Amino acid sequence: RQRQMCKETATGAGDYFAAGFLYGLTCGYSLEKCGKIGSLLSKDVIQVVGTELQVAQWEKIKEEILLIN
Repeated sequence: RQRQMCKETATGAGDYFAAGFLYGLTCGYSLEKCGKIGSLLSKDVIQVVGTELQVAQWEKIKEEILLIN
């Protein structure tokens, strides 16, 4: 029997990782930095219910990306 998932339980962590990784690639970052950006985004989205991050969280993410080597 297949388990049905509620909309609220879908974290989107994989989608956010892919988005962060691809963002890094388009910026010309190393594969290592791309992976770190993807991990950063997926880490943040699993801490909220649903898949939307608040504007303040996005601002924090932007700052953290700049600090990644």
